[in-house]
Formats: sequence, structure tokens, C-alpha cells
Amino acid sequence: MVKLLSVRLSHLLLLFCLLFTASSNAALLFSQDPLTARSPVASGPISTAGFKLIDNFSLSSDVELTQIDFWTSESIDPLFQTRSNVFDIAIYQDNGNLLVGAPIWSTVVSVFNSEITKVLDPITQLFSHSLSLATPQSLASGNYYFQVAAASNNTIDGSPGPIGALPVGWQSANGVPGAPPALLLSGNQIIPQVPAANMAFSLTGNVVQTIPVPSTLWLMVMVLLSGLFYRGSTKQLHH
Repeated sequence: MVKLLSVRLSHLLLLFCLLFTASSNAALLFSQDPLTARSPVASGPISTAGFKLIDNFSLSSDVELTQIDFWTSESIDPLFQTRSNVFDIAIYQDNGNLLVGAPIWSTVVSVFNSEITKVLDPITQLFSHSLSLATPQSLASGNYYFQVAAASNNTIDGSPGPIGALPVGWQSANGVPGAPPALLLSGNQIIPQVPAANMAFSLTGNVVQTIPVPSTLWLMVMVLLSGLFYRGSTKQLHH
């Protein structure tokens, strides 16, 4: 009886989990499309410029982030078309001041290691970069900063260069009415950028939806539990 009760209770708990929380299919969570005209803003490690570029984004629901896309503007000369290949990508919590703490999520990814894809658009002459997260990153609803910067070994061939890493030319976004502009990050200090611009990137993932349990379901659960305990008590009396 104890084993049967345990199995049925475990089934009920699984049912609760399925009813309380569910994730939608992959959807576009945030997007700022790139300008078709090349208009990059340099973003690099300490060895080149001392600044990293961050841009604001907001989430109205809890999500599971699964994919990140962003665009860069680079030379398409055969000798230099692969200058941005190793990226320092991060997400920071927006605490409502001009300081940020450690990234809540960060990664260094390389085109050479096939950790991030890079495709040249023949029409806009922009490079699009796509990163699929092996493990979805949970983000609660709120305000954040997204960073695209050069990693310390971002050189033409991915090996350390004699003058330090090359900066990333992050492409500006198309007109985004009312959107806060991108900012510079030096250490943990946020510095307004001049001239103001928004950066081109998009975030894809699953929206986590909490589904309220109807009162009739609670009643059904209580009846089922009462039945289980009643049957157990009856069997004990008969024995």
C-alpha cells in the first residue's frame, strides 16, 4: 500500500509540474535589426580600447535564452574579412545605476572552433553571427545589458597578435523609437556613448508561462488523495 501510495503521489506531483509551469515554443524575445548601411561601433578588450560596448534590453516575462544573434561591419577585403572571430559575449543585470556587477552570464566563443557561426550577407555586406546555447540560460523578467566585445585573442587567425586584439565593429541597429542607446563599459563603470546609437542583435528562446490551477482541479486532487488514504485505512482494518 505504501508503495502504491508513493507511486500515485509521484504521478500527482508530475501533473502539478506540468500544469503550473510550461515553456512555449522558441520565439523571438528581443530584436534590434541592423542598419543596411554599414555603421559599426568599435568594441574591444582592455588591450585595445579600454571599453566594451553594451546595449539595453528588457524582458516582460521569465525566459529561457537559447540563441543569440548579432551583426558586425568589417572589411570584405580578402586579407581582412575575418578580423572579428573571437568574441567576449556577456549579459549583465541592469540595477538602475551606472555600475554593474559581474556578468550573470558570459562566454568567449571562436569562429575557428565552430562555437559561433559567421555568415556574410552579399546584399548588406554585413556579417551575421549566431550562437546556439548548449544549455538554455534562465532570465527573469526585467532589464539587462548585452555585451559584444573582442576577446583578447581576436586576431585574423585567432592567435595572440603583436599589438593586441583587434576590436569588434558591432553594427548599429535600425531606428528603434524610444529605445535607450548603447553604452560603454569600462571595468564595472557605465559611460554614456557619444554619439548615441542602438546596436544590432536579437535574442531567441522560450517564454516560461505559469498556468494557474483551477479550483476544480484542486477539488479533484483532494478527492483522489482522500480515496487513496481511505483505501489504505480499509485494507489495514481488514488485516
